[in-house]
Amino acid sequence: GWGILAQVNGAGAPSMTVINNEVRGRFGRAAIGISEGLLSSIASTLTARVMGNAAIGRARQGMGIVHMINNGSINTRTINNTAVGLNYGMRFLRGSSSAGSGSVSGPVENNLLAYNSQGLSISPEFQTPIIENFNLLFANDSNAYTPGALDVTLDPKLRSMTDVRLRDTSWAINAGAATARSIFAAAGVGLVDADGLRRVKVNRIDIGAYEYGDFSALTRADAPSGNSFVINDSQINMRPRLFVFATARAAGVSNAWPIGVYYSSPYWRIFNQNIFVPMPVGMGFNLFVPKETDGTFLHTANAGNLSGHFTTIDHSDLNNVSSKILLATSNWNPEDVPGVYNNHNTSVGYLAPSWFVLNNDFGDISVGASFNIYSQDPSPNAYVHTVNNLNSVGAVTYLDHPLLNATPCAQINLTPRTGLHGDTAFVVLYAAGAQRWAIVNANDTAMSIGAEFNVVIDAAQVAACAGVVFADGFED
Repeated sequence: GWGILAQVNGAGAPSMTVINNEVRGRFGRAAIGISEGLLSSIASTLTARVMGNAAIGRARQGMGIVHMINNGSINTRTINNTAVGLNYGMRFLRGSSSAGSGSVSGPVENNLLAYNSQGLSISPEFQTPIIENFNLLFANDSNAYTPGALDVTLDPKLRSMTDVRLRDTSWAINAGAATARSIFAAAGVGLVDADGLRRVKVNRIDIGAYEYGDFSALTRADAPSGNSFVINDSQINMRPRLFVFATARAAGVSNAWPIGVYYSSPYWRIFNQNIFVPMPVGMGFNLFVPKETDGTFLHTANAGNLSGHFTTIDHSDLNNVSSKILLATSNWNPEDVPGVYNNHNTSVGYLAPSWFVLNNDFGDISVGASFNIYSQDPSPNAYVHTVNNLNSVGAVTYLDHPLLNATPCAQINLTPRTGLHGDTAFVVLYAAGAQRWAIVNANDTAMSIGAEFNVVIDAAQVAACAGVVFADGFED
């Protein structure tokens, strides 16, 4: 009946957070239920945060996100959810056995409710205590609520009825309430969306569970020229101000040398930092290109931040925050101005109050060496992988993640953390026998127990390559 049920009974007074879940199915009741007094008429008080969830139905059966009150009260923050293909997308109502007391209150904002029989239903008695605004409602057969002044009724341009992320032309992009950012921050769970990536990619939050803006791609050195090769991809061609992150992947070919990226109009390129080492033919790379603002920036080593083999990053989003997940890729020529090589394998680390980039062989970083930096709060899809005796053998450590297991088309974005790596490069590969992705020491030396890697997985890329079931929308 329920996908997720958060309920309180018998004079309880809990706080509950239901955040960033993706719930699919045909529900007898609802994908996500927030209930006061479902099993008791004794009044209770529930404080709820229902944020960033996606409820995806079939055949318009069941409800998406429902708040049901008996005789107590629910104070809710229902923010940035998506509900598609259900009987009721979102509903606020009194239970049938209620004596008529109790209320539901709080902001209901930034929700995307589309292609439901009824999109948003708020019982008339709750219209005033519920603050409804900045929601997008489209192609629902009906709605039962008083629209907010800043609601959107335009096509959200979803990828499909089962992959309900936004396309680049969606009216939901940057259309959310600015206050949502502070509500997410106050929840203490990090500014991440339902994909586990940055919740804020531009100045404003999108409407719905998923933020638009990051993308991933694959590239391969089919025709390298010396130590580099051209990335010919329409998503990044003629866009020199992007922040491109590259992770080497082995597929019969490997490369044990430090790499970097650079732009020479109209293409981006990947190169070996050692100019005398040719890029191997057929060498592959995962590319991750996050939106250019909020959490992506260029760091350049200079006299003020450089100390021998490491350079300190001074950035307001990172200072005094040791929990961030960082990716770093060397950028030889930011702003299309030739720079300097950093022919060293690098890692990132934190030493209060700052993050830093370090040359693993302890060789000096040259003034002018530059790095593309990506940072975000941790999530199930942006996390630290630690090598241990159970997940490693020899030069290999295996990743165990539901988006990666048995998914050879998935892409992994990787940056080592300082510590136990030594001077080595790493590649990722899919081990078909184990049905696991793995990180491999490209020098074929044993992984060090306790070594750590920052891993970022683009769930949208996995959904696109692996195919959500019936992704073309013909699921009936």
